[in-house]
Amino acid sequence: MTGNYWKKICAIPAYMFLLSPSGTRVQKMEGGNWIDKHEAQKVVDTAEDELSELRAENEVARMRIKELDLLFGRYILAMRAAVIEENPEKGMEWIYNSLAGPGELPPEDETDAQAYFDREIVAVDNGMQEVLAFHDARRAAKEASHG
Repeated sequence: MTGNYWKKICAIPAYMFLLSPSGTRVQKMEGGNWIDKHEAQKVVDTAEDELSELRAENEVARMRIKELDLLFGRYILAMRAAVIEENPEKGMEWIYNSLAGPGELPPEDETDAQAYFDREIVAVDNGMQEVLAFHDARRAAKEASHG
């Protein structure tokens, strides 16, 4: 795969130097293997800036994934503790406190749990379909590129 930055480097006009027949001067001509160092440095600087930005975005994404993983773990742990709790009201406190901490309680005016769930799960299911389609496309592209 030829990268965009390599194409930019290759697009910089190349030149060569020829010694005049008299041997007293050097003449710059198009063609050859020399390129302007300043132009090449601009391309490299742009590539390095983009790489730094992508690394920073990658770190943010990694921390977001860690955050989501920990929140998910917290909710699973609270539900497990709720199941262990002998008193159903005390068990519900585990779930309530886990949702209240990060501000994830349902709206106070919700009264029908099933209707609330049915309405809210649509966005979750649609988002999950998007994620699965993304991974399927990546997997297919990888398989296609490996023969």
